[in-house]
Amino acid sequence: MHYGTIARKFWSKAAPEIPIEEYLFRIHRFCPLSTAVYLAASFYLHRIAVIGRIVPLTRLNAHRLVLAALRVAAKTLEDLSYAQSRFAKVGGLNDLELSRLEVSFCFLMDFELKVDRAMLESHVEVLRNSVEAQVMMGKDGLVLIRTPT
Repeated sequence: MHYGTIARKFWSKAAPEIPIEEYLFRIHRFCPLSTAVYLAASFYLHRIAVIGRIVPLTRLNAHRLVLAALRVAAKTLEDLSYAQSRFAKVGGLNDLELSRLEVSFCFLMDFELKVDRAMLESHVEVLRNSVEAQVMMGKDGLVLIRTPT
């Protein structure tokens, strides 16, 4: 499958002014999600950006990819989810934009959204190893080590 067209839907013309960390805090402040949802979203992003190299994670697409990943993970794992309009507003989009990003994200994931405890625990180890590598290299940003599939 050719993912380029789908991946372009996540790109902004300019990087958002709000840093990704503040964006995540904003989402959590107005639409708190479970730890499992954040881990699943991280797992999804790691799969498409690091393992599959389907779409690079950059300042121009990170906010939209993170928002879509969180929304899809929440719908996949949680019995109840926030209203589309609320989640979209918190993320700085309208309902239709968020809906389109969700569908596009599912296509990027080939609709393989199932995660279980073992997968999330394994992903936590990948993140720990990445942080340890980051500290050893003296890097400010997160360095993700490509892991076998």
